[in-house]
Amino acid sequence: MERTRLLMAGCFAAALAAASPIGSAQEDAATRPAVKHAEDVAQQQFTKRQFEKLTTKMIDVADLLEKAEPQTASVIRQAVGQAQRAFIAEDMDKVAEYLSKGLASAAASAEAEVVAELKKVLQTLRHGILDLDERLERLKRWKKFLGKLDGLLAKQRPLERQSNLASKRGEFGRRADGLMKQLADIVAEQKELKRQTGELPQPPDGMRKLLELRKEVGRLIATQTTLGSAAKTAPIDKLPVTGQLQKNLAGSTGQFAGRLADVAKDPKLAAALGAKGGSAKGLAGGAQSAKQAAGEMRKAAKALGRSNSVDAADPQGQALTDLKRAAKAIDDALAKMQPARKAGDLANKQGDLSKKTGELARASEELARQAGVPSEAGSSGSSGSSGSKQQSGNLDRAADHMKKAAGELGEQDRDDALKEQQKALDQLEADKYRIAQLKRRMMEKAGEPMKKQASEQSELADQTDKLGKKMDAEKDTPGSKSVASAGKSMGSASKQLGKSQAGGANADQKKAIDELEKAREELAEAIEQEQEIAQAEQLAKIDQMLQKILDRQVVITAATKEVYGKRKDKDPRYARGEKIKLTELAGGEGGLAEESKKVRDMLVKEGNTVVFPEILKEVRGDLQDVQKLLSAQDAGEFTQGVQEEIERSLQEMIDAIRKELAERRRKSGGGGGGGGGGGGKQPLVPPIAEWKMIRTLQLGINRRTRRLNQQATGKKLSAENAEGEHKKLGRRQEAVQKMAEKLNEKSAQARRRMRPRGPGGM
Repeated sequence: MERTRLLMAGCFAAALAAASPIGSAQEDAATRPAVKHAEDVAQQQFTKRQFEKLTTKMIDVADLLEKAEPQTASVIRQAVGQAQRAFIAEDMDKVAEYLSKGLASAAASAEAEVVAELKKVLQTLRHGILDLDERLERLKRWKKFLGKLDGLLAKQRPLERQSNLASKRGEFGRRADGLMKQLADIVAEQKELKRQTGELPQPPDGMRKLLELRKEVGRLIATQTTLGSAAKTAPIDKLPVTGQLQKNLAGSTGQFAGRLADVAKDPKLAAALGAKGGSAKGLAGGAQSAKQAAGEMRKAAKALGRSNSVDAADPQGQALTDLKRAAKAIDDALAKMQPARKAGDLANKQGDLSKKTGELARASEELARQAGVPSEAGSSGSSGSSGSKQQSGNLDRAADHMKKAAGELGEQDRDDALKEQQKALDQLEADKYRIAQLKRRMMEKAGEPMKKQASEQSELADQTDKLGKKMDAEKDTPGSKSVASAGKSMGSASKQLGKSQAGGANADQKKAIDELEKAREELAEAIEQEQEIAQAEQLAKIDQMLQKILDRQVVITAATKEVYGKRKDKDPRYARGEKIKLTELAGGEGGLAEESKKVRDMLVKEGNTVVFPEILKEVRGDLQDVQKLLSAQDAGEFTQGVQEEIERSLQEMIDAIRKELAERRRKSGGGGGGGGGGGGKQPLVPPIAEWKMIRTLQLGINRRTRRLNQQATGKKLSAENAEGEHKKLGRRQEAVQKMAEKLNEKSAQARRRMRPRGPGGM
């Protein structure tokens, strides 16, 4: 039975190979010769005919095996049906059509879809039909294998770096020497720039005041920008605190406006500006703008003090605009006064040196990373295992100080530029020692005996072999062959390390890493596909269970109304037959409560759905409440209303599940299972469906509250029962709030996981 199924899988694998992506699809269709287009079209048409022959043959084989091997026949039929539902043959026609029109990119895209669907069919043939529990168990085993693969890679990579360092000892040493030479050149250049900066003349007194005011208005603008953002996002109870900060800033801005006004009245400054074709009137206008900004800030502070961020928005925006006008007035005056040529030249040179220092930092970081050698002190305060970030920390800080010095020079602030230049030199001097230490540690590590590495590599090869055998024993687990190949490469690397042949060992180790990564990719892809199939099966099973509960509830609700309607002259008492019926119906509701618990347990075990388990918890509580009411022979309007809410909740869940199943089928072209490629486990029920269920729950609480009030007002419900029901609704309202908070946090976590990661991940 296994042999026949796997033979079919082999045939399908051949079809998959024939439908491999078009190698030339990425070429510009206009540059490809017509004869090549014709060949591609013919190949696609031939592949389609072979595929159709194969599926026809598979049906014939399934018919022959129907009696002798019914399970194998069922698997083959399922695979053929899966292929037909995915419209694979039709998509092959599309590929040929696109190729005949010279649409290479469209052909490649269509063929990629064909290959994806063929892989799913191949997986069905290889692994057979599993029930949900078997599939989930296999997923569990595969995830364990994936974890072990990650562990092997984590151990193999340091060994590969070690042999790489040993084989390229001379090259790494020369690179370290080159870095030290570059650093020495940068230090010398920075010292010369500092000397030239010190020779710059001091700016006149009025200009120094303007430079100080320019920095101050920059700080005011930055603070106002922060307060504006804070006012928009702060909780309402925190707005008065923001208002106090805004009030403080208004005071600082008023003082700034006064100082700027005084500078604008300085006759020496006015004369200096006049000699350059300028005027102090612009500075006076800037002072007035700053004064207006202070007034707008006070308005905003009052609004925030009343916890009114809306009324604060316009004054805050206007204050920011006024401050920028004041800054421009100062900039215009400085531009007139600055003999900027000498300082500007130094600023440009300082900026170039900052970039050069940053490049040296990256080169130092890359050398430490490739060598796998941690730097000796944490210069950047980080604690990464490779130490590469630590190695470049001082250089990064030196580059930052250089950049600041360039900015100060651009603004003719000689003294502050000198301070930043000295800080840069301090950082550079520290890195002279660190790069020398990096070289020493690299040489020491490269010279370590290889016997220990050979032993570690041999042990890792044994672990890899054992994992490969376990994976192979699990019915052709994806990646098992690559793991076996990696084990052989590791064994070869161990032997070469034993002979102190670092270069040959490194080549084998790189090959082992490539094989392990290939195995990991194959297994991760299979796990994702299996999860999608398992989730679809889970949803279908949950759908069936909920539908059964709903069907039975509809019957019980109808029977409750019927019994209630048999009372004589609205007598609250029931005849003996009706009492027996109500007891029977109460038992039915109790049974449904237990059935709903089973569905909830499935969702809780799945662990990726927030709202549905809680809804089922509430449904179960309602079923138990109705059970008690019917046992107490209360089949009135309130009891019937709760039954209707139960039906409504069940129907809403069923609708959401069926919509999700339909969406998954649509995305996969009817092939069973989602489209994949999303990375990580996808939710059983999408967040949008759960948010809709929260809305449904809230509407249900609203309806039940109105009904409860009507029942209590009309004396149809005792005060004691009404009080109990109100408490239940209060607890339910609190539960809805917690559900919304939990779902909101889950959505935030998903958004954080989707953010692009920096380099260095696996």
